[in-house]
Order: sequence, then C-alpha cells, then structure tokens
Amino acid sequence: VIDPFGRVVWQEQTTQSLPAGESSVTFTPDLSKALRTHCKVFARVLWDGAEQDSRWCGLLIPSIGEAQCEEDFTVAPWGSGMTPPVQQVEFMTRTEELGLNAEFATTPYVAVEHGMPVGGYIGGAGIFSPGKRTAEGVRPKCLSDPAVIEEYKASARKQAALQQPYGLYAVGITDEGSLTHRHQRDEVCFSPHCLAAYREWLQDRYGTLEALNGEGGTTYGDWSEVNGSRTEDVPG
Repeated sequence: VIDPFGRVVWQEQTTQSLPAGESSVTFTPDLSKALRTHCKVFARVLWDGAEQDSRWCGLLIPSIGEAQCEEDFTVAPWGSGMTPPVQQVEFMTRTEELGLNAEFATTPYVAVEHGMPVGGYIGGAGIFSPGKRTAEGVRPKCLSDPAVIEEYKASARKQAALQQPYGLYAVGITDEGSLTHRHQRDEVCFSPHCLAAYREWLQDRYGTLEALNGEGGTTYGDWSEVNGSRTEDVPG
C-alpha cells in the first residue's frame, strides 16, 4: 500500500501452492501509518521469481480526511474547475507551493490522489439561482415551498453520498446564490408560501394589526390583506 507521496505504508508477501483455475488470496493491511485519505494498492503475482501479473487500484480511507480537518486549519482556494486532470494536478501543486493545505470544489478523486484534504461541491440543483420571476413576482424555485425544499434535500443527499468516501472536510452547496437578480429588477418571492411566512413574521414583530397599521400608516382589516410591496407599489 503506497500513499500519494510514494511512501510504502504497508506490505506483505505470501507463498502459496494454488490449484489450476481461479483462486483468491486475502490480506488484511495495517493502515495505521497511512497519512492521507487516498492510497494505492499494488499487487504482484510471481511464479518461480518471474512476474506473471500486477495491478494497481485505489484505496480510500475517509476517516483520515476527517481527522486531518479536526487537527488543523484548512485553507483552500476555489478549485480549478472543469479542467483536464493534468492541469488539476498542476493547479494543486501551485496551491501547495503557496502554503495552502487543501483543495475545494474540484474532482474529489484527483484531489485526494494528490494527497490534499478536499472539500466537495454538490451544486444547488437550480434551487439557489433566482431565475425569471412570473408576472406575480413568484420565484420559479420558491425557497419556502416544501416541495422545493424536499427536492433539494433529495438531490443533496444523493450527491453527498457519492462524495462521502473521500473524507471531505466540507461540502459547498452553491456559489453566487441570490434571492434577486443582479441583471434585472426582481424583488424577493411573493409566492403564497413566502407571503404566509412574511405575515407570520409581522405578527411576531407587531403582535396586532392595530400596531402594524400604526407603524406603517396602513388600514389592513385582516392579516390576509398584508401582501408586502413591490417596487411599482412604492411612490417616489
């Protein structure tokens, strides 16, 4: 078993007489000397001193990545994006030379193969991107809608499970998320779910409609009449 730095952390050799056909040999490696999440297993089969076959395969030890994060600060830049593996390795080499000790939002396998603690990125499944509002000011993926919340939870669980074997120190759920849109005028969401939450917040803050009307100079007769204001509703 070899770690990303080329150090042999465990080895064992056995001599056996095997019958014709397929056979299996079981080893139980001692991984107490492994220092990184990703190691490689190199197996060789020899007969009469001559190599007959050999094979490499990856070996992931998630608990090491988790322990690394608990023992030290983790400082990482944003990942290199959707670049070829060779460029990703070059990026991480430069990262280490700058004194940073982790990688974020890159291919987990490549990062741990290079010996770096890694933070994953599972994406927002379109939930945190505002999209174009409807004429009523409703966000396409309303963040107060129970169905949307459950949709994202299911997506996040699925993506997180795929990255769990790499011993991640963190998982990014989105970047450049926003409630409104930076390129066009969009208020926050006015869906029934958001309006109900808004009214509940006002009730907690003011207690009574009389107090709310007195503060804002309004004449609401029932909480259901409170809808909030959009830009075009505000005189100026």
